[in-house]
Amino acid sequence: MYHVIFNDHPIALQQPVTEVLLLTLKDPSHRTEVFEILSKMSDLTKKMLVFGPTVENENEIILVGGWASVEAHWETVANPEPKAVIERLFVLATKDHLFHAALKPYTGK
Repeated sequence: MYHVIFNDHPIALQQPVTEVLLLTLKDPSHRTEVFEILSKMSDLTKKMLVFGPTVENENEIILVGGWASVEAHWETVANPEPKAVIERLFVLATKDHLFHAALKPYTGK
């Protein structure tokens, strides 16, 4: 289990499909650029992508994205601008795990 402090409220969990991506920085010196890339991706999706480092290892980052469907996710990332951003991201960080699920925020009840 990973514990994450997100950079924003995870509105992604309000969507029908949730993408969960685990990244590991290839070099800690890439942290600033990786966070800039993830922030740009979040802005491109109107904050439907949120991210943060894990509490256990600051070089591991969890990204949570909200999508209308799995197909909508793949269609979006195939477009030229997001595709170029993602390609640069994977030069700087390793994609350790990616999955889609229907998740809901924990309300503590």
